[in-house]
Amino acid sequence: MTDPGSPANGSGLQVQGLTVTVPAAGGRAEVVHDVSFAAAHGEAIGLVGESGSGKSMTLRATMALLPRVASADAGTVVLDGQPLPFEGRRARTLRRGRIALVFQDAASALDPVRTVGSQIAEVAQHVAGLGRADTRARTLELLELVGIRDPAWRARSYPHELSGGMRQRAMLAVALAAQPAALLCDEPTTALDVTVQAQVLALIGELRHRLSLAVVFVSHDLAVIRQVCEQVSVMYAGRIVETGPTAAILDRPRHPYTRGLLEAVVDLDSSRAMPEPIPGMVPEPGSLPPGCPFAPRCPLAGPECSVAEIPFEPIGAERWVACLHHDLVPAP
Repeated sequence: MTDPGSPANGSGLQVQGLTVTVPAAGGRAEVVHDVSFAAAHGEAIGLVGESGSGKSMTLRATMALLPRVASADAGTVVLDGQPLPFEGRRARTLRRGRIALVFQDAASALDPVRTVGSQIAEVAQHVAGLGRADTRARTLELLELVGIRDPAWRARSYPHELSGGMRQRAMLAVALAAQPAALLCDEPTTALDVTVQAQVLALIGELRHRLSLAVVFVSHDLAVIRQVCEQVSVMYAGRIVETGPTAAILDRPRHPYTRGLLEAVVDLDSSRAMPEPIPGMVPEPGSLPPGCPFAPRCPLAGPECSVAEIPFEPIGAERWVACLHHDLVPAP
């Protein structure tokens, strides 16, 4: 069986055993614990979970963009066979031009006092090393690539002069300016209306195939993950509790938390009258219960679930789960 942190073809982005800590009462607390995943070129993997589950912190650690108070205490990040350090001067340098990050709010991520074209050109020139003439051509090419009409005119526009969907496309152009091998997306469509969201998701799907990008897509929206990703990893309290093919996991979850996420979604095709929220809240870092961190909220939990850390084990050919009672989880 393939380890969940190993690309099937040996290339792409690989994260193994990532652990991130922050200061807490009495020392430091883990906000990401032993997380592993991989995305091959042209493949997209999703990270899902409630707020506070560690999804965004995982992406920031992968990019070496952790807050000053946080530190990556264990794990490796490998891109196409090259290990990338978490700290030090070379950490971000080795990632520049190789891994790009797309943020949730384009209005905040883009510089409001600079034109869109100048922000794309800066990356093309200083990261990709293009000359002035090639930089301008590359800027217009990228704007056209992400589906912005009349790129010469829009390159002279400021972010506030663009619609939300166009800003998100422009931010994608900035991310792609250095021709990265991997693209990390941190809920890039959350602030968009449904129609524009669908357009941006379709664009990301087209670009990853055309440019052979390894994509990691963070979202709380399971419908978005189903549309974009072939593989999905479900995170809870900084841990991956279930991983495998997207369709298999969303159609037949084997962890009670995954099923809870599905039950909490409004589904017009379901016979359920109302969505069923998961009781309780995600525990704070440093305040995890013994054994399975989901046990206090889990309808299947017994005393055995609070004895020791639950092993993350394979079930079937392509799936892994951390649950002693995975065979009792009912279909949604």
